[in-house]
Amino acid sequence: MITSLLGHTLNPLSRNFDPNARCAYHSDAQGYSIEDCRDLKKEIENMIQDRSIMVQNTDSEKSSSHAGMQIGG
Repeated sequence: MITSLLGHTLNPLSRNFDPNARCAYHSDAQGYSIEDCRDLKKEIENMIQDRSIMVQNTDSEKSSSHAGMQIGG
């Protein structure tokens, strides 16, 4: 399971800092969106590698970005 993390902040002087964006993975930390969160991407990649979740190839016509994703129990 992926849970939110506390205490992560982005330097407001960073060129990527967006004062209007919030990251739900980092408990709504200001500065970037969840779509741009490298920590979350790494966590998902680790879960795929250890087979906690499995991602299957799907038809390109399917509209859901989560189609074909299974969560292991």
